[in-house]
Amino acid sequence: MKHKILIGDCRKALKTISPDSIHLIVTSPPYNVGIGYGNWNDSISFNDYLEFSREWLSECHRILTDDGRICVNIPTSTYKSNSVDLFRFHEVMREVGFKDRELIIWAKRRISDGRLCGKKIYGTWNPMNPLLRNPIEAILVMNKNRKRLSSFGKSDLTTKEFLRWNYTLWEIDTEADRSHPAPFPIELPRRLIKLFSFVGQNVLDVFLGSGTTMKACVELNRNSIGIELNPEYVKMAKKRIGYACVSVENISSKIDSLESCWDGEYIINGGMRYKLPSKMRIP
Repeated sequence: MKHKILIGDCRKALKTISPDSIHLIVTSPPYNVGIGYGNWNDSISFNDYLEFSREWLSECHRILTDDGRICVNIPTSTYKSNSVDLFRFHEVMREVGFKDRELIIWAKRRISDGRLCGKKIYGTWNPMNPLLRNPIEAILVMNKNRKRLSSFGKSDLTTKEFLRWNYTLWEIDTEADRSHPAPFPIELPRRLIKLFSFVGQNVLDVFLGSGTTMKACVELNRNSIGIELNPEYVKMAKKRIGYACVSVENISSKIDSLESCWDGEYIINGGMRYKLPSKMRIP
């Protein structure tokens, strides 16, 4: 199996991935709630966040196979007015061309004591301003075009697992290791990978973080690509996955050097991808 980490902004890194080459995307984007990721501003304006989401989701749609699936872990709601909730994010995914498949609710079993959260975020402890905590998140599962895979491959999904997981309410503990500020438990990508891909297929995580999705791919014999902006998290992921297991490529210089190249249907100029008129396309 092949495993590669691309270091750089996902909007640029995705442009280096060939069209129709990824079978499954499993990822969790920044929620725009002010988490300290280091070199990413997690508190941009609402409109800027929507545009950011459209950009990377459009590229995801391009690189998925015709029968490819995308699974995005997103909050159902947040206390920040400039963050995107489940319903608005769903609209953006539809806008770029994805088709509905499943909505999975992740019910977090390991929740910290409410007293640790503080009144600043969660309000007063009486009816004056009782802001309630949200112990659930969503996983939007959507298709590029076809719901059914076009060819049959080797499945590692057991009957017992399918019967346990085919209800769209998943009770899974939160991740205990907080080395990364926003980790999800490996059980989430493990289930999604086994449910929605065959052994040996290509899986992508657009926001790799500490490498949870890639770790699951190594265990489940899938090829994987992970994109991560913060080099410190890349080091964390490499250590977790195994240095001999994964290759790393910094895409910044590669994108900047693409002053003029094409793949038959598109031309890339200054890192941006433009569609050629039909009469100019290369057969």
